[in-house]
This record gives sequence, structure tokens and C-alpha cells, in this order.
Amino acid sequence: MKYLVFCCIIFTLIMGCKQQKKLPNINPEEQARQDSLAKVEAVRADSVRRYQEAVSERLKIEREKERISELKNTIKIISVFTSAPNSVGGVDVHTIWKNTSTKVIKYVSFYWTPYNAVGDVVSCSIRGYRDAGEQVTGPINPGQTHGYNYSWECHWYNNTIKKATLDKIEIDYMDGTTKTIESSDIEYVYKKQW
Repeated sequence: MKYLVFCCIIFTLIMGCKQQKKLPNINPEEQARQDSLAKVEAVRADSVRRYQEAVSERLKIEREKERISELKNTIKIISVFTSAPNSVGGVDVHTIWKNTSTKVIKYVSFYWTPYNAVGDVVSCSIRGYRDAGEQVTGPINPGQTHGYNYSWECHWYNNTIKKATLDKIEIDYMDGTTKTIESSDIEYVYKKQW
């Protein structure tokens, strides 16, 4: 008897679950309306996504323009060149530049890489380095040009050096701020880089 009652209870529970799982019948018109709404919602979501991407891209372009403008208002490189090798192969490097910022420069460091006549990077035959930097001590006032009649003598020793590229600039201002211009951004401060 207990077994029979137990089976009836189980049967009732199973039937109740099956009835709950049945989905209500939706007429074709309602289904078409829901499908149409889903399509409209998908189109709207896609439009919102494309709008957000366009705004994000526009902001990215504006930030890049601002960054480039800021770079142009730091320093302007007028000329970078090397001397002919001296009797022992010492090559001087010259950099003529102007402070285009509104701040007084405390220090500025330049980093160059030397090249031979066929465009290959060469090293200093005594010290072994290729790219190396030197520092100018200020103060260099806004609008002031520096570097005429100034060079870093025997920066490299190598008879094959014909030219050098400017690869990096580090600027320390008197107000404690700094600015680093990497090789990828040199073009914004020096148009004559070969």
C-alpha cells in the first residue's frame, strides 16, 4: 500500500513538471511581431556600436593631433651632421636646435646613430658603441637657438662614418617637468632626417 501511494505521488510530480515545461502556443502574427522587434533591436544595437566606434576613433585622432602639436612646441632640430674623420678617425657630431617651448630648458640630451656611406650602421672602433648620447646644460630660454659653433668632439672613432641620425631627445625643464621624444616621433621636430 505504501508503495502504491509512493508511486502515485511520483507520477503526479512527473506529470506536473511536464505540464510546466510546455510552452504556450504563440500565434504566427505574434511570432512575426517578436521576430521583427528582435531584428529592429539588432539593427539598433549595431548602429549604437558603430556610432561608439566612430566617436572613439574621432577622439583618438584628436588626441593624436594634440600630442603632435605638443611635440612641435618642445624643440625644433635645425640640423644634425658629422664632421669628416680626423687623423685618428675621430668624428664630431653637431646638432643645432631651438627651444620652441614656453619653458626654460635645464638639460637636453641627444642620442645619435652613425652610418657609413652606404647607409649601414657602424660602431665606434675604440669604445664599441653605436648609438650614444650627449647632454647640453642650460639654461636655454624659450626661443633661444643653440648648437652653432658647438660640437661633441670625437664622439665616435671610425673612418667610415659619413652621417648620423637623431634617434631620441630627452628634455628636462627648469620647472621639474620632462619630455622624451622617441625615434618614432623625431619627424615632428626634425624634418630633414634622412
